[in-house]
Amino acid sequence: MSGVTNPELLERLACPACGGDYKTVTASNLICLGCGKKVRLLHDKPVFTPVPPGMRAAPKLVRGPDEGSPWRRANWRFLEAAIKSLPKEAVILDFGAGHGDFSEVLGKHATIALDVFPYDEIDVVCDLGKTIPFKKGSFDAIVLMNVLEHIPQPEKLMKALAALLRPTGSLIVAVPFLLKLHQQPYDFYRYSHYQLENMGREAELDMVKIEGYYDPVLLFRESAQNIRSFVLPALPSIRRKTSRLLLEAISACVSGIQRLIGYGYIRNPKDEKSLYPIGYHVIYRAGSKKRKN
Repeated sequence: MSGVTNPELLERLACPACGGDYKTVTASNLICLGCGKKVRLLHDKPVFTPVPPGMRAAPKLVRGPDEGSPWRRANWRFLEAAIKSLPKEAVILDFGAGHGDFSEVLGKHATIALDVFPYDEIDVVCDLGKTIPFKKGSFDAIVLMNVLEHIPQPEKLMKALAALLRPTGSLIVAVPFLLKLHQQPYDFYRYSHYQLENMGREAELDMVKIEGYYDPVLLFRESAQNIRSFVLPALPSIRRKTSRLLLEAISACVSGIQRLIGYGYIRNPKDEKSLYPIGYHVIYRAGSKKRKN
């Protein structure tokens, strides 16, 4: 009996060595029907690449349309709209799924959850920058929610993901720009919308949508937290106390300003005058060359 619990997974797996299909030999191994190479199963999850050195499980946080940071709430709304456009029979790869933060949005479709760490919520452990265990054209959509900044060779990955899309498939991306370092030491890049367009073009993907999320008050609060956490503790007592009082007064004023100017907003970065995006939402489509083939 198969130890793999997601019925969509075995159908789409392909041996990285020979391209052969897999079957389960025991509860602890998959074996390639072509070359006989075994893949270890860990709690019913095939493990194609080792966990990066020193990586630990990120904490599981509550996510939802009205929960989490303003950036995360914007991510939720973007993904929800993007997924609604997919046909009911669509199969999705949730790349870098982690604890399944967006599984509620994806749950109406067949979804394969992948990560480099064996979280309880995922189906397969793999670093797609090192090996590709899927058949070409396996997915109607691939989702990368706050993942691309953690990829050491993003151009290589984009091309690999493009090959996994069906001819009309979509690559759905949320990526931060002006946000703090996170999941260190595996936080490598920040991308402008110019580079996001370049990367899509190099991977033969058509950028069909890009939007920036702008939130001046969130930027202030990030800066204020930086002062509280890393600047004030190093000051002498009187200067520290005075600075804290001033910072709290300024923060209260900014909260009042927010009630007047509103919260974060979405704009096309090509039309927006502000040069301070919190992050970007992008939808790529399998390129015209692939559709012709």
